[in-house]
Amino acid sequence: VVLIGPLDESGLLNKLSNKFQRFADVPALLNEPKVSLKGRLQNFFAAIEQEHNQPLLLVLDDFEQNIPDANIQDGSLRMTAQAYEILAAICAALAENGGESRLIVTCRYLKEDTLPPHRLHLESLAAMSSSDIDKICFALDKEVRQKLRTQRILKIADGNPRLLKWLLEVIEQPGLAADELLNRLEATKQKFREHLLARTLFDALETEEQNFLARLSVFNLPVTEEIVRAISSANELAVLGKLTSLSLVESGTTHPNQPVNYRVTAILEPLLEPILTEEEWQATQQKAVKKIHQVWYKNENCTEVEALEIVRLGLLAREQEIAVSIGHVIANLWVNKSRFVEALELCEQILAVFQDYRILRTIARAEEFLGSVQEAATHYQQALDLCPKDDLTGKAVSLINIAGVIADQGDIARAIAFWEQSLEICE
Repeated sequence: VVLIGPLDESGLLNKLSNKFQRFADVPALLNEPKVSLKGRLQNFFAAIEQEHNQPLLLVLDDFEQNIPDANIQDGSLRMTAQAYEILAAICAALAENGGESRLIVTCRYLKEDTLPPHRLHLESLAAMSSSDIDKICFALDKEVRQKLRTQRILKIADGNPRLLKWLLEVIEQPGLAADELLNRLEATKQKFREHLLARTLFDALETEEQNFLARLSVFNLPVTEEIVRAISSANELAVLGKLTSLSLVESGTTHPNQPVNYRVTAILEPLLEPILTEEEWQATQQKAVKKIHQVWYKNENCTEVEALEIVRLGLLAREQEIAVSIGHVIANLWVNKSRFVEALELCEQILAVFQDYRILRTIARAEEFLGSVQEAATHYQQALDLCPKDDLTGKAVSLINIAGVIADQGDIARAIAFWEQSLEICE
């Protein structure tokens, strides 16, 4: 299981539950109410190893994204409190269980005194070998390749393949003061060299190319050319090859016969935000979510990750029916599979944008299982109030749910009254 970038509890539980969803007991262990994260992870690792013989390699990649820029600049390299607590829970659970499961953390800036108690082996990243450098520089003249090994470019790249590739692209830009740029890069900390090069490449693009990159960036998952066409014109598609060659757009396939998928490099996000107006962003998001809903969700093979991306984009685009209907299905499925914490957080995200009776009813189910009885009762009542008049089944279900919560609190007479109301509707 690989988690990339910022670490949060919901994302971790979602990844682990999704990986082991074929074992009904595992998601339940990860979402068990009133048990600490460390305790849930201990139970999780014990179950997958001892009962299912499925030890796990957990990878936390690009962990430097959990270190605030200010802490990089002052040299303290302290990670966020949230990331520290989660990493501490993972390390403690693995250490105390003493099983076969292992943890790998990749981080350019991680150092010993910033870590919680652990049994991790810290190892520095090896520099690129001559063969690695040749693969990137193969298109250049042999004499130039030979000179590169002694030039400032390799020192600036400092073992980062993408940074080396971008450097080679940038210094070939017409009208660029290469020496001045190299001086600036040498004076810039390693973390920010990619940002500086990305800005240089981005500024060299035509306005139409920048606009196309911005629109393509609305997708968090890689998408095919068919989907890209929905948010761009035929003329703009012609620049896709150029942007890919510059590594501003990442491309690749999972299987040999699969169409190529495209995704904008995440480092460009702050550069792209001011490119489009608020209205243009929303119009692009609306086109994007309608297309992936058509291509992904109406396909029986739609994955959970793809469905969640549809919900995310649907919320941004203010496409209520798409976001709510799919979010409702996912959250209900998670509650049925004992993934209560994940269901709760997904419902909260949707309710922050849309007050919908289906989501209110689902969040109440999750709250009821998690022991938040009063909150569940409130949300069940809100769901009943917002339920359409012609949705008699929905009204009856809400009344039964309210009755169940009230009965659990000991008010049997009031619970019976709600049950009787539901029976009247059913009749």
